[in-house]
Amino acid sequence: MDDLISVIVPVYNVERYLKRCVDSILNQTYKNLEIILVDDGSTDRSGDICDEYKKIDYRIKVIHQTNRGLSGARNSGIDIAGGKYIGCVDSDDYIHPQMYEKLHELILSTKADMAVCGYRQIYDESFRLYPVGDANIEVHTGFEAMENLFHEPFEQIYWVEAWNKLYSRWIFDTIRYPEGVNFEDNYIFHRILDLVNTVSYTHEKLLYYFQRTDSIVRENYSLKKMDELKAFESRVRYFEEKGYYKLKEKACFAWMERLTGHYQKLSSLKYGKVYQKQIKNKIKDILNREKWIRQYRKQLLKYRLFIICAPLFFFLKSRKNRERD
Repeated sequence: MDDLISVIVPVYNVERYLKRCVDSILNQTYKNLEIILVDDGSTDRSGDICDEYKKIDYRIKVIHQTNRGLSGARNSGIDIAGGKYIGCVDSDDYIHPQMYEKLHELILSTKADMAVCGYRQIYDESFRLYPVGDANIEVHTGFEAMENLFHEPFEQIYWVEAWNKLYSRWIFDTIRYPEGVNFEDNYIFHRILDLVNTVSYTHEKLLYYFQRTDSIVRENYSLKKMDELKAFESRVRYFEEKGYYKLKEKACFAWMERLTGHYQKLSSLKYGKVYQKQIKNKIKDILNREKWIRQYRKQLLKYRLFIICAPLFFFLKSRKNRERD
């Protein structure tokens, strides 16, 4: 018999999209699935829809709980998951019919601990399948995958997000998602990569990532988005504790880059100047504490310029980006 895969779907006020998501999981070519729908305190009909699906397919389990957020919903699903492998699908997204078949085959064929696929951004509410595209496969050690977190920030989502992956169940024996924060994947993914021996990645776009205007990623800037900065700092501290000093250096530069990015966005908020000052002080503290940065003279001068004159820093950065384009 094929290995059991547990698919966890956090559900919160998504009655408009939920059927599209669940149907795409039920219609997988890989049939040995345990589908765990976690109703996270929904106030619309989402919970009722979950119960209706439970009646029509024995593979579906439903949890109803008071609202704990995306992390709390995933954690509840992980706690009862019985599969050898675990996948996560967000309830406003949907997946290609062969996604779990292909990811499972990839794990077996490459003897990997987890498999990752590409995704396609979608902007409408219809169900539509697209050609899967490039089938090139990459195989990395967990350490190589951690290094890849920093190679191209704009492609980082291929690695960090939970929903385009299939994990060996044992990975979550010691790991859970942090609750009460946004950008939860950024807090734990480096820890996951540090646990695994091998990660396999197919460029095939097997997940359809719905771009909701009211999502945390796409909504207007607000202070809750600063949780991302805490996540980047936690990654720096983790690499420091583990003695991964080259990774720590890369993580530290990525953290400072995010700090300056948030500094610029804070200009749109009423009390943004207070937090901008905190960001400048944080970067100043990093430069003073992390003596190793002095060997990277260009980077050191870059962030010192930011502290002294942020407008000039952003002007030069913008000009450099235009020249590169």
